[in-house]
Amino acid sequence: MKVKILTLLFAFTLFSTVGCSSKQKTIQIDQEQTMVESDLYRSWELVKLYDDKGQEVDLKEAYKGGLPTVAFNKEKNNVKGFDGCNSFNGNVLEVSGSQVDFGDYYMSTEMYCEGVGSGDFLRALATATSYAFDKGELLLKFDGAVIAVFKPTK
Repeated sequence: MKVKILTLLFAFTLFSTVGCSSKQKTIQIDQEQTMVESDLYRSWELVKLYDDKGQEVDLKEAYKGGLPTVAFNKEKNNVKGFDGCNSFNGNVLEVSGSQVDFGDYYMSTEMYCEGVGSGDFLRALATATSYAFDKGELLLKFDGAVIAVFKPTK
């Protein structure tokens, strides 16, 4: 009888602690909103982009064929999207806490689109070293500076 009670007590303790553990990393945004790492894994549309000199790119002028989009897939460990001219696909090398590495190699269609700023967009993905969330938007950063801002797609 004593062994059964101890076994049941041990099993209850084991299952209750396993049920409480969580592997999702939490990122604090302001004091009001919290998003978790899994919120990264969805589709996003570009709303702001900065060139390699830190100047904001005029999105209406640079992307007349449509705004760039990006979608992150955790199961496939990849990123895909539209750069304003071509569709692209590549691997996400690492996401750890707020650190990110998308690598710098993407497979892409090769349509010619005159005057499209796809280079700035793909550069931002390739050089991003971290990300954050602010008011529901995704911020990609390099050395702490915001280089691209995305809103969730519907």
